[in-house]
Formats: sequence, structure tokens, C-alpha cells
Amino acid sequence: MDYTKHHCESYFHTQFLTETWKKTNSTVDVSFYRRPMQRIVNDTTRWFYLDKLMEPQPQQMLQEMKEDAYNYLMTNPHFLMVKAVSKK
Repeated sequence: MDYTKHHCESYFHTQFLTETWKKTNSTVDVSFYRRPMQRIVNDTTRWFYLDKLMEPQPQQMLQEMKEDAYNYLMTNPHFLMVKAVSKK
């Protein structure tokens, strides 16, 4: 999911985005929300304790297979994972 391929009038607006992924024998629509960082953290911590924020990096194998994609992801992070624990 590459939010940079979608029109965004403002970083601070939440957007519901859909991409079509074409695989060898199928096509899959993948939907996701693009949110500003403050919205992600503030909405999460309203109901959960924030345990960890992670920004996954591409695996070294990608550099060997698709160096341009690897370099792009190393300079334009696209993923944020949140590990949270319920406050209840």
C-alpha cells in the first residue's frame, strides 16, 4: 500500500484508500486508511496503552531482487505498526 500514489489534499485529513494489486493469477482490492501520526497515536491511546511503535524495514532480499524498490522504501517509510494493550 503506497499512500503516495493517492491524491492527498492535506496530511491532516484521514482518507480511506483502495489499491488494486495484480498478482499472477488474480486481482485483489486492498483497502486501508491513511491517517496523520497524531490521529493514530491519540485515538489508540484513548482506549489502549501504547506498548510499541514499529516501522518495518524492507528485507535485504528485496535489495537483491528489486534495488529501486528497496531504496525507495528505505528513504520513504510506508508502514507503521502499533502494538497496544487494552486499558480494561
